[in-house]
Amino acid sequence: MNMENGLEDEQRRHIARELHDSAGQTLAVLAMNLGTLAREATVRAPDLAKRAEASEELVHQYTMKFVRRRTSYILPCSTRAVLNKHEQNHVQSGLHD
Repeated sequence: MNMENGLEDEQRRHIARELHDSAGQTLAVLAMNLGTLAREATVRAPDLAKRAEASEELVHQYTMKFVRRRTSYILPCSTRAVLNKHEQNHVQSGLHD
């Protein structure tokens, strides 16, 4: 039974890592591109810049709320506890998004 739990935990870690890496990287690139678009459009197309900024914020919110939380639900409880503590320290340090 213990070996089965270990295998399940490893599978959960693998799925969580893949989800975090693939979706997280894609969303990070999207957010960077939207930020660049917003900065470059500020002078020439202010309305476009505002929409790009709003879209960038939505990407950040989605990344924070969905990818990170869904990933943590997949992880084993012990790993989840460590990540929650890490996120709390990150927020307290003022380095969060």
